[in-house]
Amino acid sequence: MKKIIKRTVVGLLVLLFGLILILVPSSIQSSDQLKNVESTISLSSMVESGLENATVGTNGLSTEITINSKQFNQLLKPFLTDNQNQELLESAYSIEGDKLRLQLPIKILGVDSKLDLRFHVAYENHTLRFDLASSRLGNLPVPKAIVASILQNRLKDQSSNLAMEQETILVSLPESQFKITGLNIQDDTAKVKLTMNVSGLLGQ
Repeated sequence: MKKIIKRTVVGLLVLLFGLILILVPSSIQSSDQLKNVESTISLSSMVESGLENATVGTNGLSTEITINSKQFNQLLKPFLTDNQNQELLESAYSIEGDKLRLQLPIKILGVDSKLDLRFHVAYENHTLRFDLASSRLGNLPVPKAIVASILQNRLKDQSSNLAMEQETILVSLPESQFKITGLNIQDDTAKVKLTMNVSGLLGQ
């Protein structure tokens, strides 16, 4: 009887390990990692090109810029590099549909895998909110609450600009001459509405 129980337990462990090897592996492509992105643009240069369609109102100049995945990565890299977020620099980011996708590297039993996460994005009071919409460990769906706990432990020492509240990542943005007044993600792009007073534009 003991032999049967022992064999059953061993069989279950082997099956579990096999399932992990089948479902969990799905590592991040090196070319997709943020650290390998060439940063050739800045927010200022994008806003300058958007001034052609700017309007003047009581709050100053207003414009809207459209950001795709490539541009988003180029804007994000200097911010994370300055804050020395090595783990986040080894991650991959993309705008897909109406969500932001984050692929975070992780190891399971010594096997390279990733947390594959999708977020709804919003902006308020100089803070970007990333609300967790779905989560996978490699190819395996996992509860958002578990992933939120993992993220909280992994991000808590990364930067003073980052915080985690339940299933939401909060990113405090640095002071800028530009003020974000609207943010909408759809059709694989982010549309950002900005205002800037005239004195800021003139450098006064």
